[in-house]
Amino acid sequence: MPETAQQQEAESSQVPQEAVEAIAHEIERIERASVLDLYARVGKTILERGHEGSFELWNGRNAGDASMRVSEALAQRSADWSEWKLYRAVRTYEQQVSLGGFERWPSLKASHFHAVQGLAYSKQRELLDTAQAQRLSVRDLQKVANEARGVPTAPPAAPSPSKEASRVLRRFDKLLEERDELVVDLSEAGVPEEWVARFGGLLETLRAEVETLSTGVQEAK
Repeated sequence: MPETAQQQEAESSQVPQEAVEAIAHEIERIERASVLDLYARVGKTILERGHEGSFELWNGRNAGDASMRVSEALAQRSADWSEWKLYRAVRTYEQQVSLGGFERWPSLKASHFHAVQGLAYSKQRELLDTAQAQRLSVRDLQKVANEARGVPTAPPAAPSPSKEASRVLRRFDKLLEERDELVVDLSEAGVPEEWVARFGGLLETLRAEVETLSTGVQEAK
């Protein structure tokens, strides 16, 4: 067979690039939907099995204790669901119900929805619409959500690359390892869930900042 004919045959047997892109887009959509659906289904299970399907009852009960026990039971089954993730799950299911589903924001991931939790649902819808229209990253949406909560944005101060800076950042990192427990403790202490969510968002933002600063210190050495 002539070389040109062989080349044409080889090219005709390949999947077109447009199809490759379409497949990748669809897999991304399925993955996104799967994660969101997973969180919402877990949240629904918690609500229906432990709190009679009532958000009001869940908000009024000692939900932190139940989440801790469920998390411990899941850990025995090698399932990675911390108390904070379980809290996120209930809030994600609440968003699904209150926002009328997630179809309005097809390009957003579960982390986008987590970033606005604790805000009024009218504000959540507004920020999610903005994130969808402007293709905001989760980090950028988190900053906007924190501004809506009245949380000041941390200045991008770069520490000097020293052993002392690394030591202090390690202390921060160790403290933030307990952020899930701190959030649950707040909930158990009767702090309103809106403030619990705000505090959790602050800790997540601080954790990301500490990670960024730590990387900067290591690279500057």
